[in-house]
Amino acid sequence: MMERLEQDNHYAASAPAASLWEKLGEKIEEAPGEPALNLWAILGAKVDFAKYKPKRISNYELTEGKTAQGQVYYMLKNPAAGTYLQLGAQELFLWNMMDGEHSVKDMSIAFLLKYGALPIDLIINMLAALQNKAFLERRPVNLYQKTAQTLARRALQSKGKLYLTALKVMAVILKAFFWMLGGNIVTLRKIDKFVGALYRRGGKLLFHPVAQVAYILLIVLGLATLFMPAGAQGGVTVGFSTIAFIYLGLLAIILVHEGVHALTCKHYRREVKEAGLSFYLGTLVAFVDTTDMWMEPDRRHRMAVSWAGPYSNLILGAACSLGIFLSPWPQVDVVLTSLATVNFLLVFTNLNPLLEWDGYYMLMDYLEIPCLRRRSLNFVRKQLWGKLKARASFNREEKIFTVFGLLAGLWTVIVLVMFALFLPQRIMGWSNALFGLLDKIFSYF
Repeated sequence: MMERLEQDNHYAASAPAASLWEKLGEKIEEAPGEPALNLWAILGAKVDFAKYKPKRISNYELTEGKTAQGQVYYMLKNPAAGTYLQLGAQELFLWNMMDGEHSVKDMSIAFLLKYGALPIDLIINMLAALQNKAFLERRPVNLYQKTAQTLARRALQSKGKLYLTALKVMAVILKAFFWMLGGNIVTLRKIDKFVGALYRRGGKLLFHPVAQVAYILLIVLGLATLFMPAGAQGGVTVGFSTIAFIYLGLLAIILVHEGVHALTCKHYRREVKEAGLSFYLGTLVAFVDTTDMWMEPDRRHRMAVSWAGPYSNLILGAACSLGIFLSPWPQVDVVLTSLATVNFLLVFTNLNPLLEWDGYYMLMDYLEIPCLRRRSLNFVRKQLWGKLKARASFNREEKIFTVFGLLAGLWTVIVLVMFALFLPQRIMGWSNALFGLLDKIFSYF
């Protein structure tokens, strides 16, 4: 495929200007009406723009993918800026000509000869998107600003005494902690190397077939215990240590959920661009940026990254449920019950297609329809009943919008029923103990 594109680009680059104009003239003479007037009117109105010679960046990544319907598309990535852009075949043809030597006028002529249409609007929109995503070379950075930054960095490096470094690290940690307590986000932009090292030094074992079999067995056993009678926990006394273990467990659940997203991304040899941490109402909030998976042509791999999060919660929830069944210690049961509840809650909420979380993105990748939720709900609200009354036919997307929009509401009902039937008996003992602890705390004041 790329050889054919390179041949097309080579032809466009090497064809003499005279021959291009001759062929353009032939095209104009063959077209009906007065195409010459229209052509030169358009080019004349954009004379300055027509002389512009866009130059693509030298460091970029290009992958080819195919939809379920067999339509070929291309994904561009700028590793330095961390941006992505999807191209079609015609846009790729123009991209290959953006070498700084061909003007917009040259590109328009070559496009006209190949596709029989004038691409002015396409080029304008494409250049705007490329510029916005930093795929075109810009002017050099300010020399004085760059020099000042270099001198400042060297001056900072010269103060490399151990105690100063330790104080700075502690200051950064404290600043980050109080920053997060204020609801702000601490962003870790160089997390990819750490995740890669973690994957190589043991993380890859999580994806071994033997590990997958163990996960399935654990899930089956853990879920089976949900249908067994729960032990009485009403008389359990919960102390501060129990609450601390519950809180630490909640933090671990969140970190594991996001961590497996990142490790799965590395499993498919894609980049984890950044991660973020914050606190909201005393609860840790975390995220990892795995948008580099857009460069992965296999949609199953993209779906696997989204599935990894709720799958980890399902495994942890099953492990906690099994631990409750086997544990002889009531205090441990309280901790495991609360953690199992949170894990199963995260599974259901993440797989709920009404929420734009992991399950939604899995379905969107599978169907290859962007903005699925918004478009489905709009279709159900505004167009579905009219089409039903008119007994009009539905195309593929309209059928998907109808099914998704209706099943999304049904899924929400199922989730509520599941919680009403199975979870109250599990959390009742923990709730009683928790309120007892709060009553004891307030009795001191």
